[in-house]
This record gives sequence, structure tokens and C-alpha cells, in this order.
Amino acid sequence: MDMANDGGTRRERAASTHAKLVSAARELFAERGYHDTSTPEVVARAGVTRGALYHHFRDKEALFETVFHQLERELRELSAAEVSDLASDRFRQLQEGVQSFLRVVAMRADIQQILLIDAPSVFGWRRWREMGADSILGDIGDAFRDLIRDGVIRPQPVLPLAHLVLAALTEASMMIAHSVDPEATRIEVSDALRNLIAGLR
Repeated sequence: MDMANDGGTRRERAASTHAKLVSAARELFAERGYHDTSTPEVVARAGVTRGALYHHFRDKEALFETVFHQLERELRELSAAEVSDLASDRFRQLQEGVQSFLRVVAMRADIQQILLIDAPSVFGWRRWREMGADSILGDIGDAFRDLIRDGVIRPQPVLPLAHLVLAALTEASMMIAHSVDPEATRIEVSDALRNLIAGLR
């Protein structure tokens, strides 16, 4: 027996099982919400055994956390892709990046349900903010440092400014997720955020 080959096959099977579980959980969490989704339902949709689920994930919350990070990464990547050609105009890139972020939130029911409705109750408000904030806060802070250095906005402490803009973006996203008309709410909060950021010049 080719032991190396056998090891590779086992790793491939494990990776496939992991992917099936994450995909099934993501679908169910988006459709029903975290609290109304059971692990037997995830296992059934994934077509794997209950033992396989607990081999890969400690519990339902650990599975949810994996789905959360996958979606959070998608949200950031989709938002950034829309403004990648605006790198030469950092202020416009910041403004349009915020707008792009809100557009993705408004279009994606799975992002609304998993990242913004369920996650705060699953992880607790503080941990949820920490999990989703670090990378976005860094991006916003970098943008403000560049804009202050280039004289585009007036000098001021970057960290509190970045935190305040992130808080506004987070609250706008929550309003969209909890709205009966996400697109109409997006338009309203987008205008408010655009004006808020424009006032920094």
C-alpha cells in the first residue's frame, strides 16, 4: 500500500467532509437562523455522519464561527473589489468603499442573517464586535492616516476617528439587516454616512 497516497486520500476526504458541513450549515443558518437550526439537520443536508461533525467541530457554535469568518471575508473582499481602481484617490476610495460595503450587506440575505442578526446573540456583543472589527478598523485607520498625511482632511487623532466611523458603519449595517426593506434602508443610511465622512474634509 502506498502510505503517502493513502494519507493524501484521507486528507482529501477530511477536507471534503469539512467543506460539506460548512456549506450545509451556511445554507441552513441563512434560511432558518442559528437558533432554529439543529446539528442533525446540518448532518443530514451535508450527507455525513454525526461523528464526522464532531470530529471537525467542537459544537454548533464552532461551526457557526467558521461560517461567520467565511462570510465576513467574502463581505470584505466583495466590497474592496468594487473600489480597487480608485487607489489613486484615497478619499473617494474610502467613501465608495463604505457605500460598496452597504450595498453588499443589502443584497445578501445570508450576510444579514448570519453576520448581523444571529452573530451578536451567539457570540455576545463584545466578542462579535472584536471578531468583525479588527480588519475593517485597520483599513479605515490606514485610509485616515494617508488622508491626514496628504492634507486631504484636517489633522486629528486617527484611532478614535476610525472607531467612530466603524461604529456608524456597523450601526448602518444593522439597520439594513433588521429592516423590512433592506434596499430602501441602505439608500437612507448611505446618504447619511456619505455626508458624515464628507464633513471631515
